[in-house]
Amino acid sequence: AETFLASANLRLVLAALFGCVIGQAALFYMGTFYAYYFLERIARLDGMTVALLTSVALVIGTPLVVACGWLADRVGRRPLLLGSVALAAVLYFPLFHALLAAANPALAEARATAPVVVHADPDDCSLLFDPLGRARHDDRSCDVVKSALARGGVGHATVALEVPGPAWLEVGARRVVAPDAATLAGAGRHDAIASFQAEAGRALEAAGYRGQADPARVDRPRVVAILVALLALAAACSGAYAALLAELFPARIRYTALSFPQNFGNGWFGGLLPAITFAIVAATGNLFAGLWYPVGLAVLCFVVGWFAIPETRGRPMH
Repeated sequence: AETFLASANLRLVLAALFGCVIGQAALFYMGTFYAYYFLERIARLDGMTVALLTSVALVIGTPLVVACGWLADRVGRRPLLLGSVALAAVLYFPLFHALLAAANPALAEARATAPVVVHADPDDCSLLFDPLGRARHDDRSCDVVKSALARGGVGHATVALEVPGPAWLEVGARRVVAPDAATLAGAGRHDAIASFQAEAGRALEAAGYRGQADPARVDRPRVVAILVALLALAAACSGAYAALLAELFPARIRYTALSFPQNFGNGWFGGLLPAITFAIVAATGNLFAGLWYPVGLAVLCFVVGWFAIPETRGRPMH
C-alpha cells in the first residue's frame, strides 16, 4: 500500500521503470539474445560459429559489468545510465550494419548492388511473423513471394502494383513472377509454388544472396569486437542501475518498490524484445527495421531518466 498508493512513492516506481529499467533491459537483451539471433537468422552464420563467437565476446565483455560498477561508484549512477542509453540510440544502427558486413560480406554487398523488391497488391500481403514455423503462407501470391524471402533471411522493399495481378519479385535486373495461388489447388498449386521458389532461389543466389554465410569470408575478430561493443553498452547501464534501484527507495518499501519495475521491465520490455523486433522485420521486410524498438526504449529511458531519476551515489541506505 505504501509503495503503490502513496503518490510520491508511485512516481518513483514509474520513474525507475521508464527512466532506468527499460533502458537496461533493452541494452542487455540487444547485447546478448538479439545479437545472437541476428547473426544466426539474418546474417545466416551457422549455429556453431555463432555460439563460439558470442562465447568469446561474453568472456571478454562480462567483466566490464564489474568495471562499470566500480566506475559508477566513482563518477555516479546517472552518467553511466544516461550515457549508455544515449550511445545505444545513436550506435545501434551503424553497429548492426557493421555486424552484417563482418559476418556475411556477400549478403551486405548483394543488398547494395542488387536490391530485392516485391511488387504486389498491399491487400494481398499478410503478416508473416511465424515464431513456431507452422504457417504455410501459400494462399496469396504476395505471401508466396515474401515467405520464400523470409525463409532465406532476405530483406526487401515492397512496391504496390500499378496494374492488378499476381505479385512478382525483382532481384537487381531480374524478374520472377509468382503463381496466383488463389486460382490453384492441390498438386498444381504445390508444383507452381515449388517452381517459383526454385527460380527465385537461383535469381537470389546469382545476385549474391546465398543461403548461408561463406565461412571463409567471416571476419571473426571484427564480429567479436562489435559484440563486445554491444556488451559494453549493456555493462555500462547494468553497472549503474542495480545500485541506483536499491538507493532510490527508502528501506521500508525498498524490495517491493524495486521488484516491480525490475521484473516488469525486464520480463515484458526485455523478454519480448527479440519477438517484437523480428515481428517488425517480418512486417516490413527491412532487416534493420526492428532496431527502432530498442532505440525507442533507449530514447524513452534517456528522456524520463534525465528529468525523473536523481543521482543516488552516496545516499544513505537506512
